Amino acid sequence: MKKALVYPSKGLGDGLLFLVLSNNLSKNGYEVDTYHPFLYNLDNWFKYTKIRPYPKNDNFDFLKDYQLIIINSDYDPLNKKLVKVAKEKYKDITFEIHPSACKGKNPPIGDLKFDFKKTVKENLIVFLENELNLTSVLSSNDITVPSNLSYRKYPKRVVIHPSSNDLEKNWPKEKFLKLFKKLKKEGFDPYFILMSFERQNFLNFSNDQIFTFNNLHEIASFIYESGFMIGNDSGIAHLASNLKIPTLTIFSTKRKHIFWRPSFYFDRSVISLPLLNIKGFRLREQYWKNTISSKRVLKNFSKLIKDFENYESSKF
Repeated sequence: MKKALVYPSKGLGDGLLFLVLSNNLSKNGYEVDTYHPFLYNLDNWFKYTKIRPYPKNDNFDFLKDYQLIIINSDYDPLNKKLVKVAKEKYKDITFEIHPSACKGKNPPIGDLKFDFKKTVKENLIVFLENELNLTSVLSSNDITVPSNLSYRKYPKRVVIHPSSNDLEKNWPKEKFLKLFKKLKKEGFDPYFILMSFERQNFLNFSNDQIFTFNNLHEIASFIYESGFMIGNDSGIAHLASNLKIPTLTIFSTKRKHIFWRPSFYFDRSVISLPLLNIKGFRLREQYWKNTISSKRVLKNFSKLIKDFENYESSKF
């Protein structure tokens, strides 16, 4: 059997999206290894691929075992070395993919020219069909939830993820706290969810408002049994969407919303209002958060609930 290597970037969202590639390669006859620095905590949630941790050094001898190599390039030094070695030694079977919502004047990086009017996942489907010529391509990564968990067991529980790996993408903490109180008043059972390493950035949040988790298995299990998810543009939002939890995501720009929105299941977004873009002043980066109030997020959350209920009833 042919072997394929899929090497997503270190973000959780990147990993979940690139597992769509792994899933389709598996269904088209490949034995697939997927490399990621922490998604291996969910290895038993993805039955068709072995999820391995990143290599500890730049000894890339393992590349010789594969007949197809797909690398999600980024700016990490180890990643750069991997791309360089793979292209030098295994050029004919190596594909570099570099998702980015930035316009920029430079030509696109990698072997896939992304269409910014499509989501990342939709672009990856195009890659599978047009570049790899795969048939019967699916848009799913076929996540398999452990049987001891119950889907949306607590329908009033709203998980809120107030963090991300990029501070510029984070809606203000004080606005999240206002939203938390408003949800309580509306009769919901909200909880902030954080990985243990994120807790130090939210010391003003009380312990009774927060659940902290030590690994992805724990946080995924908690999300799966919750009713809804609200959060920043982050990997946790993609995880919630992947688990078919209705998700409301806060975005700084419409462009990022179109390209990066969680698109595994039913979702809705709150997008900053347009701001005048004066070259060199970076007004969007500085002031986008001012255009999104907790009241506006709550209003969109109410629309998400209504739309989801209509969607669910239409299936019967």
